[in-house]
Amino acid sequence: MTKNPMNTFTAASASITALLTFQAHADTITVCQSGCDHTSINAAIAAADDGDVIQLSAEIYTEGATIDTLGKAIEIRGVLDADDRPTSILEGATFNGTVLEIRANADRVRLNGLLIRNGNSGYQGGGILCVDAAIEMDHCVIEDCTAPYGGGIHLNHTSDGPFAEPSVLRNSTFQRNWSQHWCETFGRPVPDGSQRTPAPNLIEDCSFLQSGSYHGAFLASHTILRRCRVAGGSGTLANAGILGSGGRAIDCVFEQNVGGAVLGSVSAVEYVDVVIEHCLFRANGGTQILYPGGADVLADRNYFCGSMAPFAGGVTDGGGNIIDPSCIPADCNENGVEDLVEILLDPEVIDTDADWTPDECQLPPCPSDLNENGIVEAGDLGILIGFWGTEGGSSGDADLNGDGIVDAGDLGPLLGAWGLCP
Repeated sequence: MTKNPMNTFTAASASITALLTFQAHADTITVCQSGCDHTSINAAIAAADDGDVIQLSAEIYTEGATIDTLGKAIEIRGVLDADDRPTSILEGATFNGTVLEIRANADRVRLNGLLIRNGNSGYQGGGILCVDAAIEMDHCVIEDCTAPYGGGIHLNHTSDGPFAEPSVLRNSTFQRNWSQHWCETFGRPVPDGSQRTPAPNLIEDCSFLQSGSYHGAFLASHTILRRCRVAGGSGTLANAGILGSGGRAIDCVFEQNVGGAVLGSVSAVEYVDVVIEHCLFRANGGTQILYPGGADVLADRNYFCGSMAPFAGGVTDGGGNIIDPSCIPADCNENGVEDLVEILLDPEVIDTDADWTPDECQLPPCPSDLNENGIVEAGDLGILIGFWGTEGGSSGDADLNGDGIVDAGDLGPLLGAWGLCP
């Protein structure tokens, strides 16, 4: 069959049109004091389409008003220094209000490499207010922000608003934020009339530092906190935070949080399906995990370091929880990071047997290496012969077969292990 050249032309034109359309919606719009497309972030957002990138320079942006994404699925991208710290600063000190507001977005708004500071809201979200929308945040810092609800960030959904996809926050820090109720809010309520469980938000490799509020550092429902550090917080009720329905804290560190002896470091009040798993608690005030409302909190394989009470109320002990009153710091690989912290916060550190010691510090034994130089060779044979006819020394190390005397029976194990140790 002969091809119709017009059909071929039409198909090619459609492909080119689709490509150009995609490119038109993936523009990069630059913002800086001089020489860029815009000098204002809000002006750049007004000119942007869904999919566009607002590229900031390494400077301080003083908009004098809230930065509003206008319901657009865009990315606001800053500049990171050599240590992956953000150098593009959104300054909120010149006005009263939220620094960055995101509402009613069908797709995630992406935030990368931003430092948001000095926001001051009279209601919700001093640094970021995200309602009926979702964000994807990476390498951001939110600091010195205040609000009655969600000093640094208030991320939630209204009962009648659109139900956005879950948010994902990675490699970000919330520090020195203050709130009357809870410093950071992460919510995923089930829409009215729906029986489905919402997919959870993910907060991964983030830090919550020196937060202050009545309820502690965060309120997180239907949210997973993984490899996060919560430290230096203060609160009159819950000094580190509250996990709501469907909340998870996995491989997290809670330390040096003070005040709030009633609910302790992590609490879940009148909520269901909460799991606190493989976390470290140390140098905190009061009971560490408390759930007075029932038995829907599972505490499993956690390490309680120090003399504080581990958990009370309706908390279910899942087994494997370790209570260590002495809590002597250990750094088996001598890299300057404590083993307990490294196991939790560094995904490359493996602890296969879950004994809170990195696997790299537990190499297979090499008993025939009597001089401990990493190889079984003539030097070890000389040591064995030197103990011939004895019990093998004060600790019996040279008695390789354990029969109480060093003799020909010990030659076999030594010769069998000849060469490099595993």
